[in-house]
Amino acid sequence: MRKMRKRDEKIQSYMFKGILKESKHICYCEYDDNFIAVTWNGFQLYILRKNSLCFSLDKCCELNTLADLLTMTEEDKELRFTNVLKVIEKEYYRKLKADDFIIWVNDKYLKDFENMSYYASTLKSLIFQ
Repeated sequence: MRKMRKRDEKIQSYMFKGILKESKHICYCEYDDNFIAVTWNGFQLYILRKNSLCFSLDKCCELNTLADLLTMTEEDKELRFTNVLKVIEKEYYRKLKADDFIIWVNDKYLKDFENMSYYASTLKSLIFQ
């Protein structure tokens, strides 16, 4: 339990720095009775326990469609890492490969989700589990 609380604190600290630096707003949706899904940059979506929040949701944008991104379907396929990188505007993108398609993901975002399984479909965004 203590480890989860530390993780939530770290994510919220990271989120606040991003908001201050990029002048973004927090968007969220209810995930279930105890959790919310939050994003501030449109690229990273985190699941946080409601009772660990150190900010009020009153000033945040509720966006119920975020929950759709977290639902696995038959179209979602597990992705495998490759060692292929390409540079676009000074950012490194890593090639992730499914059986029948590939996607490119900014490598800096993958570092936030180590030791996870990665899923995607051609219809929606990458999911980390």
